[in-house]
Amino acid sequence: MIRFFYDLYFSYIMPLIGRWFSKDKTAYAYLRSSVKSFVWGEQMVERMRKAGFSNISFKPQTAGISTVYVGYKGAEDDQR
Repeated sequence: MIRFFYDLYFSYIMPLIGRWFSKDKTAYAYLRSSVKSFVWGEQMVERMRKAGFSNISFKPQTAGISTVYVGYKGAEDDQR
């Protein structure tokens, strides 16, 4: 149910508000596709691992609308 309203907001409401405030027909139209193409979950963990992070964890928030990722890199990582 949350995903339905989230998609509705991103597809119709946010672009409408963006056009209204900016007076630009294309304002915020890119945002939905940008969010949809963003990697998440294990794919993000793998990218973080490849970037040198370790002890990586993640926790979805708001029914999966956003996710908090935590990883450690460098000397501090040895102490955690």
